[in-house]
Amino acid sequence: MRICITGGLGVIGSWITRAIIRKGMRPVVLSRNKDFSLLPDCVGAFDYFPCDIQDSELINKIFMREKIERLIHAAAITMALSERDPVEAVRVNDVGTATVMNAAGKQNLERVVFLSSGSIYDQWSKSAADRKIRIDENFPIRPIHISRITKVCAEEIGRYFSRRYGFQFVAIRSSTMYGPGKLRHHGSMAIHSLLIENAIQGLPTKVSQGGDQEDDIIYAADIAEGVVSACFCEKLSYDVYNIASGKAITLLEFADAVRTVFPFARMEIGAGKNYLGTGLVTDRVFDISRAHQDLDFRPKYDTLSAIDNYRSMLELFESKRRVGL
Repeated sequence: MRICITGGLGVIGSWITRAIIRKGMRPVVLSRNKDFSLLPDCVGAFDYFPCDIQDSELINKIFMREKIERLIHAAAITMALSERDPVEAVRVNDVGTATVMNAAGKQNLERVVFLSSGSIYDQWSKSAADRKIRIDENFPIRPIHISRITKVCAEEIGRYFSRRYGFQFVAIRSSTMYGPGKLRHHGSMAIHSLLIENAIQGLPTKVSQGGDQEDDIIYAADIAEGVVSACFCEKLSYDVYNIASGKAITLLEFADAVRTVFPFARMEIGAGKNYLGTGLVTDRVFDISRAHQDLDFRPKYDTLSAIDNYRSMLELFESKRRVGL
């Protein structure tokens, strides 16, 4: 089966590419920028095409020439870049999605998996903030930031083209993600990655508040496994699935796990809620029973094993960089 991944060199996209390669397949990867820094262990095992997802002619040509059967659409502008240029975010995340979905239909693809976001759920309401919420796929949607608004629009765009052409469409909504590359791409939003990477480098980390906030966090490799399962599973009963750990952990508990792996880590975490300073103070956990039932999804990594794998991957990336790969 021939699989294409848009954004297949990104923070989550690179793990998706890696997961498909480990299945013995050679995926087609589309990305505007040729940056293999998150996939140095997989160079030569995938076919890369420089491509803007708004380029309809090129995308149709690639899908047809490479005989693409299924698509994983992970290309998007990050939240930080979206806030700086919301119009460009709409162009890339929504117009680009429409372009890709239209090409998928015209080239008779069987299935499209879209990487949405669990942050589109309504977590800012007073009722939600008063208690720890459990989020299933029917939880009310109310995105606040433009990047999340574009995710909601992109889901509906995918459903429209699915009805128009008849291909299967499924959206994956993931909880808070951490993994190699997120700190570089997401900056101050990547608190968990910051704690790990500063510990690796022997740098101190101070977070003034939020140590008691509970969140459902998931390692990027586990999100990739959920996405790949949605791509290959025999039957999809729904068009949206939560992919998360299904457990809540506080930032203080996560910091303790980092200290277990890196005993000399210097971290100072303030008490209270809202470690990102964004107004989001909800304690939350995601319901992943739908993904467990249909996709046979079970997170592989607990917090300690994820932190240890994070370290191993950064060491691998650095060793490949030193030899020029």
